[in-house]
Amino acid sequence: ASIFQLRFTIAYWISVLFLLGSIFFCVNASNRMLKAYGGRVVMVWPNLFGSVCYITGCYLMYLQLINLPTRRVDALRILCPDWSKISERTTSTASVGTCSFLVGACLFQISCVADLWEAPRYAYLMISVPNFLGSLLFVVGGVCEVLINRTRSGTYDDTAWFASWFTFLGSVAFTVAAVPPMVVSSTELAFLSDMGYFLGGFFFAINAVLLLLLWEADDFGLTMLKQLNRVTEVSRHGTAKLAPSSSVPDSKMSIRDVTFITVYCWFISMACLDCIIKDEWYKEGFYRQGLLLFTGLGMQIFIVIVVFIVLLIHSVVLQVPKAEPFRSATYITRAMMIFGAFCQSVDVIAFFSGYATMDAEFLKSILRRHGLMVPSEKSDPVSALFRNLHF
Repeated sequence: ASIFQLRFTIAYWISVLFLLGSIFFCVNASNRMLKAYGGRVVMVWPNLFGSVCYITGCYLMYLQLINLPTRRVDALRILCPDWSKISERTTSTASVGTCSFLVGACLFQISCVADLWEAPRYAYLMISVPNFLGSLLFVVGGVCEVLINRTRSGTYDDTAWFASWFTFLGSVAFTVAAVPPMVVSSTELAFLSDMGYFLGGFFFAINAVLLLLLWEADDFGLTMLKQLNRVTEVSRHGTAKLAPSSSVPDSKMSIRDVTFITVYCWFISMACLDCIIKDEWYKEGFYRQGLLLFTGLGMQIFIVIVVFIVLLIHSVVLQVPKAEPFRSATYITRAMMIFGAFCQSVDVIAFFSGYATMDAEFLKSILRRHGLMVPSEKSDPVSALFRNLHF
């Protein structure tokens, strides 16, 4: 019966990873449209972070699909499915949609990796074509979701219906945005392309929030595998009950709880972006030695791990505990996460806008005047890696 616990956890992380990836996509498109300070590095790495989140989330969707017939965790399939048994449990539409999402995410991952180089050879084949084909496959997946959730019968199906449409709209926006780079290169079309990616990421973010609401209602299949949505009661001891399909499960968490999960995902994205900023400071000579670069990166990695632990706790603790000191600890954690996300956001926005750079130049001029700042001739592995990728 512990397979239900696994499905419960997988559905949660699919929603979280899609939300996190959507935030990265929106930030990357915004940096391109606004010509953010930092050059290409702030216009390609957020896309890579987002694509990693999406390919992981799509794989988890695929894992849910190929393990529909599985009854025990020790018999879990990782990659190779038994399509004959899967066809007995779900429709071909769900199988096609899930596989389309996974292959599309892989193609988008290829384009994001190739885009790390400023002028890669065969850029058309390595960036533009995978972008377009991956977006088309996401449109196929979005159509499959809409077909699966096309019947609206009360509030129970409304969330899945709206989520599937936002997936479709986001996929269409990505497809439209992928067309201009394949046709002609111009500033006006580039802006429209970036706007399309921003709208697509925004639609995907709304979809991810709706997926979290579905997960709250124990709809483990989310928008694609409705067969799992009949599992409405999963105990923490590994037992499960199947409710009649006509029953409407109550949500165990509120919209406020989903809002906090969104804040945590935003915090993680800002911490990852701050890693890029640390490297930019080092390349500009603000740090005399590479040690400060490693400690700065280490601090951001520590923040990401801590916030992921908080998200992990949320996957188990669905409501604020009533007993002390757990109740106070939950509220304090939320307050700390909000404060940290705010401070991290101020740092990132100040850098992208160029405001922090003006302060840095003033400080560096003072250090040079007193002979306290000498450009370092040494290079560390992390900075060397970034230099090779971008210059």
